[in-house]
Amino acid sequence: MTQHRLNLTTICKGKVEIYTRADTQKKSWQARVKYFEGTGYYVKSLKTEDKQEAIDIAEEWYRDLKYKHDNNLVVRKRSVAQICSLYMDKLKSESDAGIVSKQKLDDYRPLVETYIKPFFGRRHIDSLKQQDIENFKAWCLVYWVSGPGSEIRGWTYCRNGKLIKNPAARSTKQLSEGSLNKICVVLRDIFKTAVANDAIDENKIPLITKKIGNNRSKKNGHSSRRPAFSNCEYDFLVSKMRAWPNAATNDDQIQRRLLMQDYILVLTNTGIRSGTESDGLKWRDIKYGIHKGKPYVEIRIKGKTGKRQIIAMPRTKNYLERIKARRTEVLGKAPSLNEYVFCLPDGSHIKNDYFRKIFRRALIEFGILKDSDGKERTPYSCRHTYATMRLLKGVTYEELSKNMGTSYKMLEAHYSHTTPLLMQDSLTRI
Repeated sequence: MTQHRLNLTTICKGKVEIYTRADTQKKSWQARVKYFEGTGYYVKSLKTEDKQEAIDIAEEWYRDLKYKHDNNLVVRKRSVAQICSLYMDKLKSESDAGIVSKQKLDDYRPLVETYIKPFFGRRHIDSLKQQDIENFKAWCLVYWVSGPGSEIRGWTYCRNGKLIKNPAARSTKQLSEGSLNKICVVLRDIFKTAVANDAIDENKIPLITKKIGNNRSKKNGHSSRRPAFSNCEYDFLVSKMRAWPNAATNDDQIQRRLLMQDYILVLTNTGIRSGTESDGLKWRDIKYGIHKGKPYVEIRIKGKTGKRQIIAMPRTKNYLERIKARRTEVLGKAPSLNEYVFCLPDGSHIKNDYFRKIFRRALIEFGILKDSDGKERTPYSCRHTYATMRLLKGVTYEELSKNMGTSYKMLEAHYSHTTPLLMQDSLTRI
């Protein structure tokens, strides 16, 4: 094997190696230090051909690395592009494992490739300041009007062996609020990936706010109420869904409506996230038991916030067992523990992308698509309904945040409307 490192010299009591490389024309000295944790090396070009100068630079570099490591500062510099690659690899793995939907992967990839990587380029992610984020959002807003997107003349792609050319229509409108919000969501996820890979300290992440209205930022503590179902609306929904399969025109439609009914009931009684957590749920993740004489349902979740165990409402068992019974009837035996929970009797795995579409059609038919604020409900509204109902039953924010895999502050911000209802006895006391 060819030796690429020549003139190898160790300094700093063997902690640092300096050397020249045989595979480059320039004979500048290089340095490397073993990672303080894990395997691999920090590598630096010393940009000098003088050995003594190289030693001085390498010693100073090592002292700087050691100081940062000892004081929990970022040691391994990572560019935004590198973190984006780690993020997309993680998202691809989660998509392959059924933890997140393929639609999410397909939606987020162009946001990374079109906006985030081109703007931040090779800048180190730990060097980004608040003003950089504000400049980025302003750049995104006009991307298709006067930015790089305005210079795109069209797209060429192959379909059925033929080369298709589509001209690009020049946009006269800025990026929509919804699109900018989605970019902000992805950018926050990328910073979280950087934290997980020790590329930035969590306290150094800039504030990434969403734009609302006439480009005003959403203020902390003033988040709008999430679209959920009131108790009466939920009872109405359950009643309508119970009868909905009877109006189906064929058996396949009946089975899909029955599965959607149980899907919605499971979401509302567990608080799990539709899609990111429900799509990957398997029978092996569910456990029934009895604690102090009371039955319980325990579910192991893998999703947005990693792995956690939740305790569902006891009646959740009824809905899960109905799904299993329909599958067992066709299969002739209980489904495998490795089989996905939300399957049709024939074993077809149904994901949230499909449920979201037929749920919307059902709510339109039932006349309850929008809440009192005019916001459209989706399967995710079941999670908000679960949170509201649990808070009204006296579950604390702290208990609920752990079970739902979310923060105390988020619950307090989005479900503060439950507080007056919880205080109604004292508020109406005469």
